[in-house]
Amino acid sequence: MRVYSASEAIGPAWEHTKALMWQDRRWGRLLKLSLVAFGAELGTSFNFNVNFGNGANNDRVAASILVAIAAVALFFGLLFFVVFLYLGSRLQLAQFDILVLRDSMVGPAWARHGRQTWRWAGLKVTIMIGVLVVLLPLLIPAIPIFVAFLKAARPVAGAPGHFPTLNWPVLLVAFAEVFAIALLAIMLIRFVTALVLPGVAMEDLRFGAALRRGWQIFRADVPGMLGFAILQPVFLFLLGLGLIAALLLVLMVLLLPFGLVGALLWTFVHTSGTAAWVLLGILGVIALFVVGAIWTVLYVASAGTLLMFARAWSLYFLGGRYPLLGQYLQPSPAVPVWTPPPSLPGDEDGGGGPGFPADPALA
Repeated sequence: MRVYSASEAIGPAWEHTKALMWQDRRWGRLLKLSLVAFGAELGTSFNFNVNFGNGANNDRVAASILVAIAAVALFFGLLFFVVFLYLGSRLQLAQFDILVLRDSMVGPAWARHGRQTWRWAGLKVTIMIGVLVVLLPLLIPAIPIFVAFLKAARPVAGAPGHFPTLNWPVLLVAFAEVFAIALLAIMLIRFVTALVLPGVAMEDLRFGAALRRGWQIFRADVPGMLGFAILQPVFLFLLGLGLIAALLLVLMVLLLPFGLVGALLWTFVHTSGTAAWVLLGILGVIALFVVGAIWTVLYVASAGTLLMFARAWSLYFLGGRYPLLGQYLQPSPAVPVWTPPPSLPGDEDGGGGPGFPADPALA
């Protein structure tokens, strides 16, 4: 497989995605694969936001209640995070197989990676923690600003609450710094996981081996890797904005005929009593349901296609630098055929699924 630059990989990745998802215009398959693409994003990030009040009430009973509520919220938050992390990790591995093997059947792809899911989930969490540890020192300049803001916002005993007096431009700069570092963290996490995923999915590599394989690929073409890490999120962000604008336009087009019919009916029945108003309300609810259903289907299909394209773009960019992956994306008899390691007897799901085919021509 030829080595594509970040921009050159866009074309084949889009053709690959279009052939997989939009061939024959089968909406059932399209929506199924779109849901897989959405599910593959689960567990990528998770936020805990618990508000403990302003600290003015020091009553022990109230404090105990707040602590209990916080503990329950933390427990269920962690539970949901683990569930989403598992589902997202397994669907990410299934999405990888669907793209590489050009097979729209989700069941075999889901079953194939059962025993790898927790390892891949743990590796993703390790990457997230590593990126945060590296980037957290960049937040040090913003800490004094937020501390000063919190002190200024603290209410004075016996006095009504007041608006904090602070240098607001400086505070906005601090928020901008936090926002920029958060975006950088998301970009780095997605980039590193894209480098590591093929080794886990195709070669069943463990933690250290998968990270070393990703580092080898990165080190072999540092300028190209950095260009891809910058270009992909910017390009996808612009595509996302275009998609949102197009979907809003479609929504207005869908609402227009129903709005015209509703206005026409209103001119005839608004003076006809309660029964006419009830009928008009029922027709309005039906119209909103129909428009909402059509728009939701279009959103899932288009956004799912964009997410699947993003993964395919990463694969085609890495394919020329990872011969095993490239042999599946663009099979060539000149490249030796990879023989997968023997599968374990089963996994925690009791299936295990078929192994990766030894012959890329079967993909």
